[in-house]
Amino acid sequence: LITNLCLNDNAGSNVLQSSLYTASSNGSIREWSLCDDGLESMPHLGTMWEHSTWVNDIRLSPPKEGMCIKHGILCHACLLYSISDDRTIRMWDTITRRQVDEIHTPNIKGSTPFSLALGDRHLFVGNSIGTIWVYPLKKDACERSDFHICLEVTPGKRSEYCLQATLKHGETECPILALEVGGVNHSMKYLFSGKQDGTVAIFALDQGGLNFEMIAQLNQ
Repeated sequence: LITNLCLNDNAGSNVLQSSLYTASSNGSIREWSLCDDGLESMPHLGTMWEHSTWVNDIRLSPPKEGMCIKHGILCHACLLYSISDDRTIRMWDTITRRQVDEIHTPNIKGSTPFSLALGDRHLFVGNSIGTIWVYPLKKDACERSDFHICLEVTPGKRSEYCLQATLKHGETECPILALEVGGVNHSMKYLFSGKQDGTVAIFALDQGGLNFEMIAQLNQ
């Protein structure tokens, strides 16, 4: 069963091939080639296997401006992010299709990660109980000042991917089905959250801290 998909359009890069990624209920993520000579036949390029169950969402990192140092590719989406009912967030190298990192999400009331969005500095993960977990996009980039796991380890050392904040979208404990970061003229000023109860919450993204205020809620 296909659960989600995303497109890696390499227009503007020095790589001729563009790809379609499909996520599945068996825990796999498959990559397919998109060819200019027609989509009737899309060659299967490879499969990413690490999740043990249903993959709920997949997202590509924003294309890097200029040359990607790691891969030597222009305008390149270097990473693919995935979330699953196995309570992990996994990061994949889009060239080797190998997992390069993972985050284990909290088990709160049996919650699982359900939806995913990427901001300038943070990774936003909507879960099955109506809240949104906020993680740093880069390793060792914790911004919290309170006493927590980062301060319990070796002084001066940060936990690789420390949970930064938990945002609350309303009172009902139902899944966050969709997340999107954006704004006017391609800005990254807002986080939009769509919930199973039919509401859409809009959070203002703090450009230099962890203050994510919910500024509006729309009821369909």
